[in-house]
Amino acid sequence: MQKIGLPLALFITLSTTVVLGQKDVPLRVQGDSLIVLRAGEVLLSKQGFPQQIWIDAAGEKTAMLAENVHFHFVNQVDGKDFRLKSGEVIYEKKGKHRVAWHATSGSEAVSMYVYGEIQDKGVIALSVRVTALEDVDMKDIVMHVPMEKGVAKSMQGLGRSGDYSFDSVYHWKWPGERAGESGWIGNGSIRLGFGLSGGKTWWNEGKGGIDVGIKGKSMLVNSYSGAHRLRKGETIKYNFNLVI
Repeated sequence: MQKIGLPLALFITLSTTVVLGQKDVPLRVQGDSLIVLRAGEVLLSKQGFPQQIWIDAAGEKTAMLAENVHFHFVNQVDGKDFRLKSGEVIYEKKGKHRVAWHATSGSEAVSMYVYGEIQDKGVIALSVRVTALEDVDMKDIVMHVPMEKGVAKSMQGLGRSGDYSFDSVYHWKWPGERAGESGWIGNGSIRLGFGLSGGKTWWNEGKGGIDVGIKGKSMLVNSYSGAHRLRKGETIKYNFNLVI
């Protein structure tokens, strides 16, 4: 792995050929929110993000998330989160090799549209569109991927050329407007990959970065983009991937 992290396209290619590398098994959707694939299972929240991801290794399922993947939209005025009311997950495709969905959540000030899809080889691609419903100043826009501490023992990527064991919070800053950045967190062969693309929004003129470290009951991957001033009707977009 390169010292500055794998380019996103290579990250996805290696993820789907080296890590999984087995014959495709058709996807299937169970109920309203559970997606089953060869590598494990993904449970979706009403916001359209993974609520839980299980990796199936040697016949045993391991839960990877301490809580659901989610965004925080922090109001500059009072430092509190804008509370978004969730809608429901609507499936756009339920195919053997790709499942796609979308979900919309919102408050009086901000709406969030999430489009997601998962491939049979374990790549979950998510696109988040944030729209201001009125003029609003954001102190920060943050994405949290809270992982179970029991499986989040080491990391590769984000500037690390080899395994990095967590003995403190690891701070990483975008060095500039980049196409993407990626990494792996896990324990042995059980790992969850993450990749951020569309670097301009995440970088946000040097305000953005990623912190990884223990917070409460989780090993938290905290991807922040810093302050934003959005005028009514203005939209910004965040893209990221998770790889089982």
